[in-house]
Amino acid sequence: MSADDLIEHCRTHLANYKVPRTVRLVDSLPRNSMGRVLKAALRERESAVGQSDV
Repeated sequence: MSADDLIEHCRTHLANYKVPRTVRLVDSLPRNSMGRVLKAALRERESAVGQSDV
């Protein structure tokens, strides 16, 4: 499944305001020892990627 396929699927099943504008596919998510997703690490990763795109 590609990012475009996922967005198209959302367009057919969700209200327009809920459809994501962009999708970034990753191999894995950073997790703590309890298995929860580390949201702060995701934000740092996104800000680092966003700065390198500019």
